[in-house]
Amino acid sequence: MLAHDQGPFSSNKEKGVDAQFELRFRSPDFLGVIWSPYPNIGANINTSGNTSSFWLGLVWEKPVWKNMFVGWSLGGAYHNGATNQGTGALDEKELGCNPLFRLSINTGWRFDDHHSLDLILDHISNAKLCDTNEGLENAGIRYGYKF
Repeated sequence: MLAHDQGPFSSNKEKGVDAQFELRFRSPDFLGVIWSPYPNIGANINTSGNTSSFWLGLVWEKPVWKNMFVGWSLGGAYHNGATNQGTGALDEKELGCNPLFRLSINTGWRFDDHHSLDLILDHISNAKLCDTNEGLENAGIRYGYKF
């Protein structure tokens, strides 16, 4: 579960909690030239009716100490929020356009071969490619299960 629209890179306008779902796939051999990231697809679903997003991209994760790991991801996202300036309510993010860029960072702990828990900061924005670019960050705790 993630706290919705929490900054630190944008203002806090929207409320609620996001349920995050993500599927990661094995890294194909051809991605070895860029340190073997995992392709991923996922969604942040806002439980208060605010902006939700769906994404796909690549995830890099590396062990750093015992069972601790760090990671980051890069990809694209589609959202259901306001796009044009002045079209959103006062408490709604105006994200400028679709699709958006998505970045995230995380750090966590692997309990065994299947279970992990990590802290994540998730960011979507248009990188100033559109007139409006309020950006949206979600932060929270994520449970992972590896099949």
